[in-house]
Amino acid sequence: MSFTCYTDLKGVDLQTGKFTFKQLKDATSNFNKANKIGEGGFGSVFKGVLTDGTVIAVKQLSSKSRQGNREFVNEIGMISALQHPHLVKLHGCCIEGNQLLLVYEYLENNSVAHAFGYMAPEYAMRGYLTHKADVYSFGILVLEIVSGRNNTTYRKKEASFYLLDWARHLKEQGNLMDLVDPRLGSDFNKEEMIVAINVALLCCNVTLTVRPTMSSVVSMLEGKAVVQELVSDPNAERIEIDAMRKHFQSSFGRGTGEKQIETGSIEGPWTASSASTHDLYPVNPDSDYWENRSERT
Repeated sequence: MSFTCYTDLKGVDLQTGKFTFKQLKDATSNFNKANKIGEGGFGSVFKGVLTDGTVIAVKQLSSKSRQGNREFVNEIGMISALQHPHLVKLHGCCIEGNQLLLVYEYLENNSVAHAFGYMAPEYAMRGYLTHKADVYSFGILVLEIVSGRNNTTYRKKEASFYLLDWARHLKEQGNLMDLVDPRLGSDFNKEEMIVAINVALLCCNVTLTVRPTMSSVVSMLEGKAVVQELVSDPNAERIEIDAMRKHFQSSFGRGTGEKQIETGSIEGPWTASSASTHDLYPVNPDSDYWENRSERT
C-alpha cells in the first residue's frame, strides 16, 4: 500500500513538506489518547507540538478507512495547492510503512465548530471520500450564500435548528423564498434564486449516487439544463442522520478537555467558513439541535 502511495505522490507537485513518523510520534507523545481531538471513519486526529513550537493536528488514516491510496494522494495534492486565509493549512504528510498521515495547522475548536455541517454523511460516518462529498459541501455553501447565515449557527425555534433542515422544511412547505437573506431586500432575481436553492438541495442529498455532478450543477445554474427533481427518502435521511448523531456522541462523549462550543445567535453577523475544514477533523455538533431533531421527525 505504501509503495503505491509513494509512487503516486511522485507525480504530485506538493507545496508542503514531508515529516518522518518519528517526528510525529514525538510531537503527539506517541499518539497519546490525551492528545486525541477527533475521530471519524477516516481514522483519528491528534494534537501535537513540533520541536520549533508549531502546534499541529495530525490526521492518522486508519487501516479500516475506505479512503484509499488514490483518495489520500488526491487530498494531499488538492489541499497543498490551495493557499487562502479561510482554508486550513496543510503543513505536509508522512508515508512510512503502512502509516499514512497528514499534518495540518492546529485550529482551536471555535475555528472548526462548523465542520460537521459541511461533511457528507458517507465521509463523516465511514471515511468514504469521493468527489460527491465535495458536491455535498458545495450545496451547503450555496445555502449559506443565499441565506446569509452560517450552516450550524442558525436557530429557528418553531421548525429547524440547522440550515439544511430549515431549507428542506421550506421546500416542503413551498416557501423557498423565506430562505433568502432579508438584507437583500428585493435586489435579486427570484427565478435565479429558486434555481440556486433547488440545485443546492440536490447537492445535499443524503444518497451520494443521487447527487448531481459538478458539470451538471454548472449547467443548471447557468440555465442550460432543467433543474432535476429532488428525489429523497425522508426515512432514509432520518436513519442516516440519527446514525451520525450516535457516532459523534460516542466519538466525542469522552471529551477532549476543550471548552464546549456555543452556537451563535440568529441575529449575529454571517461569518465565512471553509468547506475544506471537513478534511481536518469533525467536532461535537450542537447538542440542542440533535436532541430536538427527533421531536420533529
